[in-house]
Amino acid sequence: MMKFTKAIALFLTLILVLSSSPLSMIVEAKNPNQSSSIEGATLAVEKAEVHRTWEAVNLAQKEIDSLGNAKPIRASKEDLQTRLNVVKTGLINKDAEQIEEDTPPEEEPVSEDPIEEVVEEPVKEEGFLQPVYHEVKSGDTLWLISLAYGVSVDEIKKLNNLTSDMIFVGQVLLISAGSELAEENEVDKLILGFYTKYWSNDLGSYHSLTTQHQSLNTIATASLDVNYDGSITGFIPLEALDFSNEHGVFTYATFQNHFDANLTRAIFTNVSLQETVISNMVSFVKQYGYKGANLNFENMYASDRLYFNKFVEKMTDAFHQEGYPVMVSVPAKTCDCPTWAWSGTFDFEFLGNSNVDYIQVMSYDQHGSWGNPGSVAGYNWMNNVLKYATSHINSNKILLGLPAYGYDWNTSKTTGNRALTLKQIDQLIATHNPEIKWNELEQTPYFNYVEANGDHRIVYFENFDSLSVKTSLVNKHNLAGVSMWRMGQENDLFWLAVQEGLTKK
Repeated sequence: MMKFTKAIALFLTLILVLSSSPLSMIVEAKNPNQSSSIEGATLAVEKAEVHRTWEAVNLAQKEIDSLGNAKPIRASKEDLQTRLNVVKTGLINKDAEQIEEDTPPEEEPVSEDPIEEVVEEPVKEEGFLQPVYHEVKSGDTLWLISLAYGVSVDEIKKLNNLTSDMIFVGQVLLISAGSELAEENEVDKLILGFYTKYWSNDLGSYHSLTTQHQSLNTIATASLDVNYDGSITGFIPLEALDFSNEHGVFTYATFQNHFDANLTRAIFTNVSLQETVISNMVSFVKQYGYKGANLNFENMYASDRLYFNKFVEKMTDAFHQEGYPVMVSVPAKTCDCPTWAWSGTFDFEFLGNSNVDYIQVMSYDQHGSWGNPGSVAGYNWMNNVLKYATSHINSNKILLGLPAYGYDWNTSKTTGNRALTLKQIDQLIATHNPEIKWNELEQTPYFNYVEANGDHRIVYFENFDSLSVKTSLVNKHNLAGVSMWRMGQENDLFWLAVQEGLTKK
C-alpha cells in the first residue's frame, strides 16, 4: 500500500505537466480527458514500480495501451512504457527466487544463509518473549551471526561475556535474552499486519503469520478488489482465516479498488451499484468469517471527495448494523489540500467525526523509487503526519503505519531504482559488507555500495533501532496501535522492535 504525498513532489509535477512533460497531471488541463488518461497511466506505472507484482504491471500496461498514439501524448506513452519494461525485467529475474521464498510450509525450506538460527524450542509462556540461541557451525563468525539476527557483534559479546571474537564449533550463543512483554500493550494496543496473496500458492504472508502470530493481534487481508459490476474478486486466504481463528488473531477483510479512479467514480455516482457493492462486502465478511472490514480505496479523483465521504458513511452504517467494526486506510498528509492527487479525496475532518472505528494512516513512502533518495518513513515526517491526523481525528482511532521494506537508488543513472524487502536488504548487507550510517534527524539507517558494473547505489531502510523509535510514536500520540506493510517482507527483528517501541513512553 504505497503512498505519494509529499507537497514538493506534487508541485514539481504540476510545473512539468504545464511544460508538456510526460509526467502525470495533477490538476485539470485544457483537455481533461487526455490529462485524466495520462494521470491514470502514470499512477498505475508508479504503483507497479513500488509494488513490483505482475498484477500491478498488467494493470499499468492496460492503462498505457489505452492512451492511443496521438502526437501530444506520444512522448509520455513511450516514457511510461520504458519505465514499466524495467519493472517487468526485474520481475522476470526474481520469479525463481520468489517461488523459492513462498514454498508451502510443509516442505523443508531452502535457505541460502549458511547460519542455522535456533537450536532450542523452549516452551513459550504467555506474555513472555523467549530467549534466542544460536549453535556455532563451521564457517560462522560473530560478524556473520550478527548479520543473520540483525544484532551487533558487541551485543552478542556482551550477552555471552566474550572478551574476543573467537568462537568454536558447537558453542551455543545467546542472541537475545527473554523479556516480559508490556501487559498494557498486549491488551490495549492494536498490532496489525497486512496480509497479501498475489497468486494461488503465494504463502509469503502465511509464513509470517504462523511464525509471528504471538507478536501481533490483528491482520487485514489485502487480496480483494471490488469490480464494475459490484462483485468482489481476488484470492481468498482461507489458510490465514483458519489459522487466525485458531490462534485468536482478529481478521479484517481489506476491500480495494484496483487503483482505478474510474471504478470508484462509477460506484459513487450510481446508487444501485453502490448498494450492491456494500451489500456484497457485508455478505463476503459473513460468509468467510471475518471479524471486520477495511476500506482501502486508492488513486481516486480528488473531485470525488464528497462522494467518498457518503460512501464511507453508508458502508460503516451497514457493517455496524451487523456488528462489524470498520477501518479506513488513508494516505499520509500534513495539510488539507482538496485538489491534490492521491490525498485530496480524503477529508480527515469528516472521517474524524464519522462512526468509522479505526483510521489506518499509511505513514510510509515519504521517499521512493520514483524520486530522490531519502527515508521511507523519517521520524520527523511521521511525527508531523500524526500531528496533523490527531488534530482532526481522535488519536485512539488512529493506527501508525510502518514499512517492512526499503528502497535502493542507483545514483550513477536515472534508472534502476527499486524497492527491497527487509529480508533482501539483510542479504545485500551480508554480500557487500557496507558501513551502516545513521540519519540522526530522521532516525533512519542507510548505506552506500558499488555494484559489479561500477554503478554507485544508496539504500535507505529500517532496522531495530529505527523501528523501535518510530513505533514509540504510538504512545507519544496516544494512538490505537500500529500497522505494517506487509507481512512476509519483514526480518526476524521487526516484531521485536515493534514490541520494544510500544514499551517506550
